[in-house]
This record gives sequence, C-alpha cells and structure tokens, in this order.
Amino acid sequence: MNKDNLAPKTSLIPWHISSDVSTVSEREIRYSRGFSRCRPERWFPGFASHWLPLVVALGIEIKFEDIKPSLLFDEDFAKGYLFKLFDSDLFLTIDRDSEINFVGAVIAGASKQAVEVALEYFARRFVVSLAHTWSGGDSPNQSFVGVRKSVPSGINASIKINFLFGSLPLTLQVGLSQQLVDLFDNLWRRQLISSQKTQDLRVDKISIEVCRVALDKRRLAAGFKSGDLIELAEADFGTYNLFANEQFLAAAKARVCQDRLALETAAIPLNLPQATPEQSLIKVCLNELKIAENEASEITQLGALIDTGEKISGKVKLYNEQKLVGEGILALADGKQVVQIS
Repeated sequence: MNKDNLAPKTSLIPWHISSDVSTVSEREIRYSRGFSRCRPERWFPGFASHWLPLVVALGIEIKFEDIKPSLLFDEDFAKGYLFKLFDSDLFLTIDRDSEINFVGAVIAGASKQAVEVALEYFARRFVVSLAHTWSGGDSPNQSFVGVRKSVPSGINASIKINFLFGSLPLTLQVGLSQQLVDLFDNLWRRQLISSQKTQDLRVDKISIEVCRVALDKRRLAAGFKSGDLIELAEADFGTYNLFANEQFLAAAKARVCQDRLALETAAIPLNLPQATPEQSLIKVCLNELKIAENEASEITQLGALIDTGEKISGKVKLYNEQKLVGEGILALADGKQVVQIS
C-alpha cells in the first residue's frame, strides 16, 4: 500500500472522537490555568512557624504532605466550621477518620464536650494562622461564624490539605466561596505573567498540530486532488502538539466540552519525523488558535485546559513550510489513520 496515496477503493471511515475521551466543563476550563494549578501554600509562608509553639508544647510533629485545590467540595465530613475571610465564606471541615486520629493523638479518653472544644479551638487557630501569615496582599479580616452540620450555600470549591499529625494521617478540607476561588485564580495568573518565562512567550496565536508526515517531494509537487488519501503513520488522533512561532510549547490530549474540541496539556514526549533529502515535511493542523498576550505561559502548565472553539469535525489543513498545500478530513482506511483531501 502506497504510504503517500492509498488506493481509492479503500474502505473509508470518517474519524469520530473516541467515546472514552474525558468531558470537561466550561468552569473547569476557566479555572484550569489559575485556581486549579495554584500552590496556595506559597501565599502563607509563615504558616508552619505560626504553629511551632503549640507543636512543641504537644510534643507532636506536623508534616504537610499534599495541598491540592479542587473545584469540588466533599460533603461527607464529621465536623464543619464556618468562618469569614476577606468578608467571604470559608468552611473548614474534618472527616471522621481524621477526627478519630486527632482525638487519639491529642486528647485520648476525653469527654465529648472536651473533644468539641478542642476541635473548635484548632479550627479557629487554623484560620487565624491563615490570616496572620497571608502574603498575597492586604491583611484579611477574619471571624468565626459557627459550627455547621451542612454545607453553607455558595461553597463550590475546596483546598484539601493532607498531613501527618505525629504518625497519624489527617485531612482538612477548606471550602471556598466564589470570591476566594477568584482571588487564588487571579493571584496565580498574575504570578505567571510577572515571571521571566512569560516574557519569552508573548505570542498571539498557536498552531495545533495533529502530526507531521514526510512525503516525496515529487508527490508534493504534483499537488493533491480531491479524494486523495495520505497515510499518517505516526499519528495519534487523541494527542496534539502546540507550536508558537515554530517553537514547541506543549503536548496536549483531546477533551470534549459540549460539542467542541478541548485540549489538556500533558507530559507527552515530542516525537517528530525526520525527512530525507527526497522528502518534504507536511504539517497536519487544526485551525490556528488566537490567544491573548501572555496566555501562552498559562497554557504551558501541565493540566491546563484549552477550549479550541472548534466543533468536533476532524477537519484539518496541510502546510509545507508555512504554506497551505491542502485541506482534508481525518479518517480511517483499512485500520490506518489517514487524511482524505477535500
């Protein structure tokens, strides 16, 4: 079978995005480059030292293991404490297993009332420490509202903190209102913009490549006819490479947002084919993606989501040295991945 031009009688199946490709929401895309990628602990640099006197008094070491933002909030908790921070709701919760471990480490055998007092004290101290060690701007006002058995309205995201209390694992969930989500989101984005890396990535459009294919120069010179099939031997229709000004930015995996193609940047090795002296490289691309200045630095974060704005169709354009040489649609021909020229 000719790799450059498959037989015209080949059985052809138009490409459809795989049913196992993950679906993402517009909200996930919106916060994927800021809040969902942020490192909240960077804005509370003195938090650990704020607890040092108490840790020494208790003789228990505290070791933070994982701090992770999420656009979800786990409503399965044992105790919940509502606070105001920046005049916005913050809901601190502890799950049942963590409550048991905390009580066993600090006040084993204490009465129920004593346990309630101790848990509330630690919750209050936690939020006071947040306020006192905040480095992201003006010092926030904070206040304790009360104990809550259900999730307050408006709590729609969280930061989960996993740590060791002595040798025992504990998890705290910091529920956030929309105002606090936007605060962390904006802070992280501003940090990216102010970085040197951002200065090097000021571009206004990105090329989304499905793959590159090496074709015989004589085949390219003859031009493409409607219906021609070009085999894409190295292609993976579920992954893409992002370029700006001919420079590689990131690899990405296909995602679906409603009926549009979305991309999620991922750690995928760049593997581009090499052309012999008798060959030319053809780039198989989606439409170029226009972006705002400095947006490239956000896109290069692993896990960042991009809404291409394109309907999922499989339509592509073929370029040779930045010159458009054809258009087509992705398809399968006898199990092989191809482009059918339009």
